[in-house]
Amino acid sequence: MMHIKRKKKYLIVKSSVQQMFPRLSRIKESVYARIRFVIFMTLRGIKFVKKAYREIEMNRKIAKNLGFNPNKIPSYETIRHFIFDLLPNKIEEIFYRIVSEIEKQLKKKGKWTGKAVEDATVIIARKRDEEAKYNGYYETHVWKKDLFIDSSNKIFLSYKDMEINENEGEHMEYHLRKLNELGIRITHITADGKYATYYNIAMSNCQYDVDFLYKPQKGWVYNKKRRREENKRKT
Repeated sequence: MMHIKRKKKYLIVKSSVQQMFPRLSRIKESVYARIRFVIFMTLRGIKFVKKAYREIEMNRKIAKNLGFNPNKIPSYETIRHFIFDLLPNKIEEIFYRIVSEIEKQLKKKGKWTGKAVEDATVIIARKRDEEAKYNGYYETHVWKKDLFIDSSNKIFLSYKDMEINENEGEHMEYHLRKLNELGIRITHITADGKYATYYNIAMSNCQYDVDFLYKPQKGWVYNKKRRREENKRKT
């Protein structure tokens, strides 16, 4: 993971928070830690505040990396109030503002390559999560999160929450469109064969000028009928 000095971490979040809460003349450093806490929940696929709060209580390193004082973590009710009452529907906007700022900093340092990896990770659902779907392979109820990661600096660039039985290959265009809207140029994508649909190969190259590198799945065969279907979808 790219190392960003603590002061720089605050500056990256500060500009986003000030734009979203312009009436606040001074924003305490502890607020930035709470925002990172929500981003931490989002990327880890943790759906319940209590579970995430328990993690920072039990793991001082996580708490410190998020910007909390491990010896003086805000109460659960304080963080819960911040998330549900003060920060509703804001986390995705904050996440992509931070991504945009990090990309600018990497460019200034000559460390931006535009190379990305796309992959999905499985998230085990809680027992009472009625929205999660059962998957026979994992023999439990699970979710998936499709991730777009800067392969040179190991930074999350984009994410998409999915049901476990969804095809993650369908979300490559979402990531490219989202980053393109931010002015972030991706030049190479590396992914495994489940992303290598005819549509993704054509879309990434023709629409976004991206080199898509993939390893065909075992038993992969050329399918003329499927190619015609993908071509119709493309047009």
